[in-house]
Amino acid sequence: MINLRSQAAKRREAQAQERVSAALERTMAKTMRNTLNEMGKKAAQDYRTGGHLKSLEGTVEFEDEIAKTLKICAARTISVAVARMNQMMTGKSVVHYLEEKAEGGVEDLLTEDELGEIIKVYSRHNAAVKAKQIGATTRTRLQRAISEGLENGLSTSEIADLIIEKTYGVVNGSRAEVIARTETHAAMQYGSLEAADATGVVQSKTWVSASDARTREDHVEMDGQTVPMEDAFTGPCDGMLFPGDPIGPAEQVINCRCVLVYNTKD
Repeated sequence: MINLRSQAAKRREAQAQERVSAALERTMAKTMRNTLNEMGKKAAQDYRTGGHLKSLEGTVEFEDEIAKTLKICAARTISVAVARMNQMMTGKSVVHYLEEKAEGGVEDLLTEDELGEIIKVYSRHNAAVKAKQIGATTRTRLQRAISEGLENGLSTSEIADLIIEKTYGVVNGSRAEVIARTETHAAMQYGSLEAADATGVVQSKTWVSASDARTREDHVEMDGQTVPMEDAFTGPCDGMLFPGDPIGPAEQVINCRCVLVYNTKD
């Protein structure tokens, strides 16, 4: 993660971060899928009972559950990213690092209070905004299902069934995976950036793309760009502080697999 000179080493780091994120993504995806499914069920039940568009108002309450899931994901992922940087700075294997940490023989880069504040700052705005976006998108899908049913002359009960068909199971499963992958990736990059900054020896950060057939052209162009730690990147991802940065547009953030690597002072 630090002072990786060769392209091969940078690619291995990107793959390592992807593996670390995978378990966190699966956990978040399962919780998010359940919440989205419950939103669909709630809308279907309310429409079956009331038979009007106001039935979608009952789904707003689920935004709090979505925000809670996002906050938990961020806390876990940022903590993992910071722990990984701690371990790398010691030069020890993960096992030896954890053993020494348990014995109090390792001083971490951030205190628990500092780590908690970093997580709070990241989640305070991001979770609320993303929860509203996810909720709004879900309601739009529900609205489309209802409109389709009305246009086809379906009964109230049939439209309720259509809502379930359009917003449940596999559909929500795929969507939950995209949300989990995107949010976990962003939190991982943010956490590593904060941890790298806390080392006191890192002076710059380098954008490393996955560089495979799935990599979007803009991110191929971003590959290798190096800027000071506090600066934003330029080019296609102009203004973003790290890959997956929530301030970036959806087309540069969703399903991004790029990572940061760092460079120390001479």
